[in-house]
Amino acid sequence: MRKRGLLVAAVAVAATIAPGCSKLQAPAQSEAGAYKAAKAAYYKAETSQQKAKIGEDYLGKYPGGQHAAGMASLVIEYEGHQLKEPDRAFATVDGALQKVTDPEVRFEVGMELLPLSYEVNKPIDLDQLVQGLEGKRPLTFNENLDVMEAAAKHERWQLAEARADLALGQATPETYRADHPNSKAGDAAIKRAVSRRSTYALAYKAWALFNLGHQDEAMSLFKTADKDATFNYLGVCNTPLRQFWGEAELAQGNWARASELLEPSALFGANDTALADLRKAYAGRHGSEAGFDAYLWKERERRARKVDDFKLPDYKGTNHKLSSLEGKVTYLAFWFPT
Repeated sequence: MRKRGLLVAAVAVAATIAPGCSKLQAPAQSEAGAYKAAKAAYYKAETSQQKAKIGEDYLGKYPGGQHAAGMASLVIEYEGHQLKEPDRAFATVDGALQKVTDPEVRFEVGMELLPLSYEVNKPIDLDQLVQGLEGKRPLTFNENLDVMEAAAKHERWQLAEARADLALGQATPETYRADHPNSKAGDAAIKRAVSRRSTYALAYKAWALFNLGHQDEAMSLFKTADKDATFNYLGVCNTPLRQFWGEAELAQGNWARASELLEPSALFGANDTALADLRKAYAGRHGSEAGFDAYLWKERERRARKVDDFKLPDYKGTNHKLSSLEGKVTYLAFWFPT
């Protein structure tokens, strides 16, 4: 599933009682107040236990709150993964989920919990989450994408195909503008965004069809989607298209074609799945894995691109040209405005 992310800014904490006369009942803290207190508490927290407790306390008091999904993510990350207590994390988040009545909050929290639910062998009902939200409103493109990713990961191929079809219908300039009413993007930027939406949806539809036994239709869709595919500086595809296509070729024993599709992500994309698949393709071509590591280094050198020359200022404001630093160890720090 595409990463929704652990949003530190979305953490919240249970109500704190304001100091005052011990004989008076402190006023109940609002969810907004709890959220504000949470951010301060999170930045002060030094241990995973403390950070997990922030999420636990919030979910205990505001299970259906505006920031419940962020709290669920907090509990899953710190309690489930860092403290290695997945069952406890699942019980905490699932307990909160059972109290949520708003379909949108149920969907958000449920999607956060879904991967962990499979990890502890207590899968939650993805169809129920989707149907609940659709009873209130149609899913957005990004929500359909989340469902596609989850369905594909857990081999729910019919669901993945159905969501891909809906997502394809949302790959239009009109739908994109409706989803981003405050965007100032021009027509060219919107066209690129719509094209990427289409590529995502076609990639998942083709992969679902392939796994449903419709190989010829799937391979045709992969080729169609590839016409609008985009790639980063080192040739890594910006959608899962080449990964899925490579796995399809691998499954059919087309070792050379699978290698061609998988190599960029395996070599430069930090993609462990692509690397494992590339290893299989190599073994298929050569009869064993012997020499695979040497092959990786050779391919990295062959495919590596020399960086285009540019200028950047140092911390004192002095500009430096990259080419003038050749042969020297150079540290580049990129800061994004917030």
